[in-house]
Amino acid sequence: MTVLISFICITLTASVAYAAFVYGRQIGYTKRDNEALKDDKKAMQDHIETLTLEYMQLETQYKQEQHDKARPVNPGSWDPAQLNARG
Repeated sequence: MTVLISFICITLTASVAYAAFVYGRQIGYTKRDNEALKDDKKAMQDHIETLTLEYMQLETQYKQEQHDKARPVNPGSWDPAQLNARG
């Protein structure tokens, strides 16, 4: 009878220890995954900011080119855009 009670106590202790170990590992995995997601999110936000700035620069350049093309320039005459090095 004592052996049976001892076996049950040892089994319960081992199962509780194993459950705590698995739970602790799961918490570690979750924490690691969350940190990786945060790093990925920050990298994506930085990339989006960079692309937004590049887009704004290209949009400004395109608008300026369209404005320059729409401006009448007579051949052989003086062009004010030459002062800005855009002509």
